[in-house]
Amino acid sequence: MQAIVGKKVPPLHRLWRFFEAQRDGWSAANAAFERRDLAVVDGTQWTIICKIHAIRSPNVRMDKFKFRASITVWPGTTTKGASEAGLPGMRWRRQFGRKIRQQGYRGRWRRFPGGLFGDFWKTLTDASAVRAEVKRLDKLCL
Repeated sequence: MQAIVGKKVPPLHRLWRFFEAQRDGWSAANAAFERRDLAVVDGTQWTIICKIHAIRSPNVRMDKFKFRASITVWPGTTTKGASEAGLPGMRWRRQFGRKIRQQGYRGRWRRFPGGLFGDFWKTLTDASAVRAEVKRLDKLCL
């Protein structure tokens, strides 16, 4: 992994290089790649995190991974006068859930001390399904 001319090497790339240089026994077990988008609905900014997970289960071949995709939606700050629990925000959450369920995601909106967050998951069959899902998520307007 080489640095792109004029750009700094991201910290995870440096960490990857560090472990590549270590003696035998260290290997990558799990990885995730994510994209973050922002949406403002009724004065509340939401962070939408699309993530691809590569997970190696115990007692399987070193090169065998399970792949999953997740979409997590976190609320941010609400501007003055905006209603977090307002009807338009509720409509957006329903529409959002419906839209990603059509793409094969399963999950729901959950309560946490800061309000509601969306937690949606999808199992991917193999590496080619990962590539297809990334393309699908890039085209999907969330």
